[in-house]
Amino acid sequence: MSCPNVAAAPSRSQESARWLDPLELGVLGAIWGASFLFMRVAANDFGPAPLVEVRLALGSLVLLPFLWRDRSRFPLRLWPKLALIGAINSALPFLLFAWAAQRAPAGIGAIANAMTVLFTALVGFLFFGERIGTRRALALVVGFVGVVVLASGKAAGMSIGAAAAAGALASLLYGLGINLVRRHLGGLPPAAVASATLGSAALLTLPVAIATWPVQPLPAAIQELLGLDERFFGQSGLYNALAASDLRILNVQVIGGQATVELLGTYRVDDVCDIPRVREQLRRTALQFEGVNEVIVVINGGRL
Repeated sequence: MSCPNVAAAPSRSQESARWLDPLELGVLGAIWGASFLFMRVAANDFGPAPLVEVRLALGSLVLLPFLWRDRSRFPLRLWPKLALIGAINSALPFLLFAWAAQRAPAGIGAIANAMTVLFTALVGFLFFGERIGTRRALALVVGFVGVVVLASGKAAGMSIGAAAAAGALASLLYGLGINLVRRHLGGLPPAAVASATLGSAALLTLPVAIATWPVQPLPAAIQELLGLDERFFGQSGLYNALAASDLRILNVQVIGGQATVELLGTYRVDDVCDIPRVREQLRRTALQFEGVNEVIVVINGGRL
């Protein structure tokens, strides 16, 4: 007795995967692509290394519960490998993309990042014995031609060759990092691996981030002014009414165009005419910055 051919009904998990996988990929692409817009906005004001440090640290902290849950699977001998992969797959690409974001529109970095898949295949072929079919080989050629075209062009009047090259190098590092993760960390929980590599990358980036951490320009300018201890400024003949004082910054804030400069310390002038001079030195120093229309100076709790 023969059994009739009846097609097996797809399981519920298979049916959900048909629409869930494309949805997840779409959301991931939107989030990843939006990061280039945010980098473009933040890199100029915050600087590449500090921006990357914040991204790496926050990413590692968000995923830290997964690493803590599986901490027994991450022995001490594994951490040098995690640090190396973190540098290749996170720290260096993030720095390169942030550096490029200062010099080119966000779309350039996003296009360069799209080459990650191509570089992953190329690195796998050259160093790990993976095969590249005709379609992949053709895609690699087209991708490389696209980067060359980008590197030789301009956008919004800017030369973007260096930014495109930095983005391409970052994607190459991504491709190398993906292959290293696949071969050396493949048996470990992905979320825990991500936390470990991001955390390692954050530690590696930290010295550069500290050295280049942005300083607010107005407090820095006030501090520089207070640091002048000569009566006359160089050979210019300009009189420094603050020379006799020993003041330090308590607080500097700008609200609604009004800057309030609060100082503490020894306030001393040689002549009553120096009082308005001190006020004008501080006032003019603050007014040079965009967004400051009015200045209030407070010394030892009293308004000057």
